[in-house]
Amino acid sequence: MSILRENQPFESYNVQTFIKKGMYDETYFITDSEGKRHFLKLFITAEMPKDIFGDDGMPKEVQLMKRLDHPNLIRFEKYDTANVDGTAYPYVITEFVPGELIETRLMSGSPFSVEEVVEIAMHVLGGLAFMHSKKLMHCDITPRNIIINKEGEEYNATLIDLGHLSEYPLSKPDFLITDLEPWYRAPETFWEGFGPEADVFSFAAVIYAMLYGKAPWEDDSLKEGDSDKDVRTKLYNARKAALSFEGRDDVPDWLKKVLAKALHIKKEKRIDSAERLLNIMATPDKADEQPQRPREEPSGPEGGQNKGDSEGPKDSGRDERGQISANIEFKVAIGGGFADVAGMEELKLRLQQRVLFVLKNKKKAEAYKLAIPNGMLLYGPPGCGKTYFAQKFAEESGFKFSFVKSSDLGSVFIHGSQTMIADMFKKAEQNQPAIVCIDEIDALLPRRGAIGTEHTSSEVNEFLSQMNECGKRGIFVIGTTNRPSLIDTAALRKGRFDIIEYVPAPDERTRKLMFDLYLKDRPCTEIDTQALSVATEHYVASDIAYIVNDAALISALRDEAITYDTILKCIHNTTPSLNEKVLNEYSHMKDELAGSIAKGGRVGFQAILDNDATR
Repeated sequence: MSILRENQPFESYNVQTFIKKGMYDETYFITDSEGKRHFLKLFITAEMPKDIFGDDGMPKEVQLMKRLDHPNLIRFEKYDTANVDGTAYPYVITEFVPGELIETRLMSGSPFSVEEVVEIAMHVLGGLAFMHSKKLMHCDITPRNIIINKEGEEYNATLIDLGHLSEYPLSKPDFLITDLEPWYRAPETFWEGFGPEADVFSFAAVIYAMLYGKAPWEDDSLKEGDSDKDVRTKLYNARKAALSFEGRDDVPDWLKKVLAKALHIKKEKRIDSAERLLNIMATPDKADEQPQRPREEPSGPEGGQNKGDSEGPKDSGRDERGQISANIEFKVAIGGGFADVAGMEELKLRLQQRVLFVLKNKKKAEAYKLAIPNGMLLYGPPGCGKTYFAQKFAEESGFKFSFVKSSDLGSVFIHGSQTMIADMFKKAEQNQPAIVCIDEIDALLPRRGAIGTEHTSSEVNEFLSQMNECGKRGIFVIGTTNRPSLIDTAALRKGRFDIIEYVPAPDERTRKLMFDLYLKDRPCTEIDTQALSVATEHYVASDIAYIVNDAALISALRDEAITYDTILKCIHNTTPSLNEKVLNEYSHMKDELAGSIAKGGRVGFQAILDNDATR
């Protein structure tokens, strides 16, 4: 039984969920007075060895944690002692990090792309290099101690669980090693002790696992109950074999060479610092030029390159010639397409027939004189999956795709944004057939004449000019917005955003499909997703994804399967994004927009879509 109960007040917080019991601590989710979540670790001093404490009586991990402040490391917030039922318990509160563990993703069988692995690695290595610059080391880097979170097209990653955080060098660990994952431990930690090189080895093993689904050299030889000697011997024998790179054809040679070097059995032949591995991942074409650094030399204050190591980042608004340029690229969108979208069957069918058919069959479209669509505006309440749907539409098309935020086209230069817009369409035409998805397009196309938009008229004019009949140049533009009423009305005319679609809040059937989709391939008990869909009225797609990830994170930390009760508790702890008032506002907005479009001369087109939707 846990020390704290759910919904129990704790100091100025409220206990939300018990996560797990460690060797001498308990971990919880708690919320503050504003509803913000945090991690709480409660120390059970009666069960803690004396060498766990520093000279001031504070647990050493807390002492050391307070020295770290980096966006890719879990952050310390508070340390104190609380009296619970007559017993004093020291505790530490850290920030809550949303997302899922790398371990959870690996268990689902969903592979990481090489691009995802490199992006995640850059974040973690930045935090790790900063940690090492403070003469600290993690000592327990595994897939279950890294949380990843994807926002739009970008990943972030956070190194968590600092229970083994130590100063280096450390010949004899002052923490328990029985809970360390053998396959992720560097060889020298079994006989020499721990150092920053061991952290680099462990994270290289995580990179390998993200690519190949398991730790390097991992097999079934280790058994429960093996002695320390048995574990060392079996690991040593397994690691005598050459590192295998079988099972994937898309891993580039430079990355294989980096992994082979970072996972070398002999420490002196290994990539010796997180900073150096970070530099190699950032500039793989110069991997062989990266010098070995003296082991005791700290990295720069932010855990990245020291001054003088590189020229620094180029201005994202200029190309290599110094010309203003849109910093975007086009790639073929790879994924499951519409199969990954729960519900929205009528919308998917409508777009298959009226957009994708025409885009994919240009000769037939020309023969039948079908109008080539130029763009599609997706609008609706926030969190309902507009951006996600746009990405899946691109995957379904098989065309090259670029995701652009309105802020990506901002510039400090006079008429710089105007030039970037022109450059974006130029790049799209060079990669045609191409799809451009612009998120929050109301910020890029505000209504001309409205208060505060005087300085954007030239940008709006440029965009409208470029978008006019852009379908004939092989370009299809998707815009997403929560506020279509703020968009310049000229953008909604025929020849620009020909298709305007409302993305509604998910209904009960769609919510069930979402739960089925998000829980697929995760370790679960039998779960009644129909009952969950009933319990989540007014919850949007992002809410449900958050709830499932939250339940998965709790279950992963507990090392147990996801259960119905765990998900239900996460539902009760998550406020829905919508309510009746908001839904009524969007219903009125939908009717108003349809009416204004009809008055603009597109009544026939709108009527066809509306009739299709009711069939």
